Amino acid sequence: MTVDELLGYLKEHKTELLESIRTRKYKPQPVRRVEMLEIMRQYDSAMKARCPVREYFFPSPVGGCYQTTWVGNVFDEMWAKYNTAHATPYDLRHNYAVENINKWVG
Repeated sequence: MTVDELLGYLKEHKTELLESIRTRKYKPQPVRRVEMLEIMRQYDSAMKARCPVREYFFPSPVGGCYQTTWVGNVFDEMWAKYNTAHATPYDLRHNYAVENINKWVG
């Protein structure tokens, strides 16, 4: 499924997806590593063309790196826009790590 197809899929399957999340039966499928690597390579290539001498992979518009507070604030804003439960970027990172560990030992 492409990113362009995702919204239509989510709208079409919203009820069963929400139910599977509520009942803890939802098992997200990981993004294939090859696809993410290719996306990052495309980003890197585009950024090298725009900013050939950059210090950070994701440079901020004012130079340097994004500060932790900026990342947290943007996350909070986006999370609040689409979710009612409380979460932090750390919560999601922890959950992602646990899910991967469970797959490795499982």
